[in-house]
Amino acid sequence: MQANNRILRENSLSYTLPSSSGKNTRRAAAKTPDGVKKSKEETDMKARKFLAIAVMCAAMAAAACGVSAAAEKADGYTKINAQEAKEMIEGSAPVVLLDTRKVEEYNEGHIPGAIVISHESVKTELPKILPDKNATLVIYCRSGKRATAATQDLVAEGYKNIYLYTGGMLDWPYEVAK
Repeated sequence: MQANNRILRENSLSYTLPSSSGKNTRRAAAKTPDGVKKSKEETDMKARKFLAIAVMCAAMAAAACGVSAAAEKADGYTKINAQEAKEMIEGSAPVVLLDTRKVEEYNEGHIPGAIVISHESVKTELPKILPDKNATLVIYCRSGKRATAATQDLVAEGYKNIYLYTGGMLDWPYEVAK
């Protein structure tokens, strides 16, 4: 490897590297299966690259195996899609389903099991009927805008387990109650 100013010794596991001070420095080297000697730095660099690739592959495999790419953690709450909302509603853990639209809109059609509290009054009304700030809440509205505002208010009030269904009734593909 003359281009790198390295002089490899054929019968040893070390090489000499000229330094800027004029003195030669001995470094350990490792032999690969094909008999080519590699420096510790080259070996370490390859190990770091392999580790980075392995971590990326593991992350992609986790995403492909059901770790939700749709769920997104925001400031004190988690954004979810319709399928995730449905799974939470139908799951075994208790969930409070909160519709933040006006009563008239709610009466036209809502997700079964939902209670209605308009987004303007959610900050004052919800603590009266749900004082447990660790309760799991799934919040929605028509399109996501009012539910987002209500969610931010509830985070400020200290509610901890909030899931915001951002698609709203416009994107709800499942059963609707009237």
